[in-house]
Amino acid sequence: MISGVIYRYTPNTPVSTPTGCPTNTPSPTPIPTATIPLPGAYVYACRNGGGYYCAYAVTDASGQYTLSNLPNGEYTLGVNPPASANDLLAGTLDHNPVILNGGMVTGQDLVLNSIAPLPQNATISPNRSSGNSVPLVYWLDPLTLIIHGCAGGVATYQLYVGNNVVRSDSMTEGPAGTYTANIPALNPIHGYARIETTIVCPCGGSLTTSFSLYIDPSGNVRTVAGDPIIGATVTLYRSNNPGGPFVQVANGDAIMSPVNRTNPDTTDGHGHFGWDVIAGYYKVRAEHAGCVSPNNPNQAYVESAVLPIPPPVTDLDLRLSCPATASGHLTWQGIPQPDAHNNGQTATLKVCNAGVTNSYPVTTDQNGNFSAAVNLPTGSYNWQLKGHRNLASAGTIAGGSALVISGGTATFEADAQKAGDTNNDNVTTVVDVGILRATFSKSLGDPGYDERGDFNNDNTVGASDFNLLRGNFGQAGASLTCP
Repeated sequence: MISGVIYRYTPNTPVSTPTGCPTNTPSPTPIPTATIPLPGAYVYACRNGGGYYCAYAVTDASGQYTLSNLPNGEYTLGVNPPASANDLLAGTLDHNPVILNGGMVTGQDLVLNSIAPLPQNATISPNRSSGNSVPLVYWLDPLTLIIHGCAGGVATYQLYVGNNVVRSDSMTEGPAGTYTANIPALNPIHGYARIETTIVCPCGGSLTTSFSLYIDPSGNVRTVAGDPIIGATVTLYRSNNPGGPFVQVANGDAIMSPVNRTNPDTTDGHGHFGWDVIAGYYKVRAEHAGCVSPNNPNQAYVESAVLPIPPPVTDLDLRLSCPATASGHLTWQGIPQPDAHNNGQTATLKVCNAGVTNSYPVTTDQNGNFSAAVNLPTGSYNWQLKGHRNLASAGTIAGGSALVISGGTATFEADAQKAGDTNNDNVTTVVDVGILRATFSKSLGDPGYDERGDFNNDNTVGASDFNLLRGNFGQAGASLTCP
């Protein structure tokens, strides 16, 4: 049996590090002054080696916990603060492991530290800031740290894990009073950390800033082609047993540490996601509108294998089969926007992929917007767009107007579809004039009405349609360059 008490720090009024320069305004860091028992905290102890074994407890009203029925061995003990204490950091015993060899081990107390939020004079990017303002950074991302303070100083930073400095370097000033450090990806460092910066000012004083950080190794949601999926829904499930049953972790539950207690969550702008959790068995499900499992097209999600925690899961890679979407805008010559006459107008989008032409039908809304599921990997593509009674527009890589797919999407301007191509051969000639003449003055429902001459889509072939053709007579539409 292992027992103890979990406490929390009660911060006093924040105290600033003296600067020696009255013009400096450092962001204060709370100074812990007392401890009080912490009820409702999740405590877990996991045996090191000899097979996976973990035990769990929740602290009572006096902060007391007891972990019973433990086989002999060495145990790592950790704590998550309760759902009501999002201002605290999760923690582990400084003197881990706890050695159990019959009988009981008492007095295994732990004090959870207060979170030091990101101060106003500091930024670190990229990060997925949680609600408590602690930066959450992905361990494979290079980071940019910026601090504002006195001009003309000398600045440095140090990255701490526990009481150990694991990274440090100088910072470069520019513009005056702004100091920047480019921090290489932190892998293999992960978990809670602290950044401390110091600016030694010209007047002899110094400005010290400190804040908490969580380095996330967890996972990514990507397409089969490897593109990150932004805004995918990720859901965390947990069980005490590897065979389940697995139950969705409740949103805000203390099973997750305060760095992220949102479940389900969504992937960030790089497709990243992650939680810091207590010991147990977990599964993660990922889904995104329009995507399916690569192995089962009838299943609108993918799910990880069973993930035993500890050890931490690093670089979990979930893949979805998602058709890439090309969204664009065009202007039908002779039809204003927004206008109902744009609704239902059709065109063919052609895209050149490795020397092969792929064709996709598109339909515009009242604003001339359209989209097509093109199912192409990340890259730049030559394209052509043509309405069946219009001259085509096109774009090329060489011309800087390519269709660029990134992260499974592309947004592009397809320009104007000039009117007058009644026979759909991409040039306006006397043949087109003859077709329009044969249906001139006819309306929808009249004998001899031919919609190919109705360029402005008002269900009547009239003078406005003739003038559109006359203005474009002798012109040719753009062609697709492939390759």
